[in-house]
Amino acid sequence: TSTPYPTEELEWLAATAFNRGVDLYCASDNAGCKLWAEKSLAVAAVAEDGGLLHRTLQAKYSRLSWVDV
Repeated sequence: TSTPYPTEELEWLAATAFNRGVDLYCASDNAGCKLWAEKSLAVAAVAEDGGLLHRTLQAKYSRLSWVDV
């Protein structure tokens, strides 16, 4: 658009969504974690920061282990 969403706001939204996913991960809600983490990655992908936030969140997301108990 002619008025892009502010990068700082996108970063905040992505970080908040990712943190929600981590909270769900800690509560053993793998499906909820994946949903919120993937939403955060989608938001981070449109931030105009050269992809830094997306790469950072993707690296953290890839370190989670998905073991069903």
